[in-house]
Amino acid sequence: MFVFSIVITTMKFSYKIFWNRYVLIFLAFAVWIIFFDQNNLFHHIKLRSEVKKAEKQKQFYLDELRKDSIFLDQLENDPAVKEKFAREHYLMKRDDEVVFSIIREDTTDCNLENK
Repeated sequence: MFVFSIVITTMKFSYKIFWNRYVLIFLAFAVWIIFFDQNNLFHHIKLRSEVKKAEKQKQFYLDELRKDSIFLDQLENDPAVKEKFAREHYLMKRDDEVVFSIIREDTTDCNLENK
């Protein structure tokens, strides 16, 4: 019987605390801030995800910049890399060589022309 009376008094105590005007005002304020305010919780979550996405992009571009600066340094200082780059990208050749360029057509373009 003693345990039952403790539960009832605890329920009355929690009921009184819940209906306290300060608690009600705090709960109304919390609901307003979380759901209805201009900078609500959902807006903050969205902004946080955008910041993380921007940080990933920043890291990607920093890595690419690092790779390109290393390649540029090699291109300026190593004649073998310079020759390889010129041959691959500009189809340059030596005097005693012949370069054949194979250009592949899309299969969708060929199908349209045949019809």
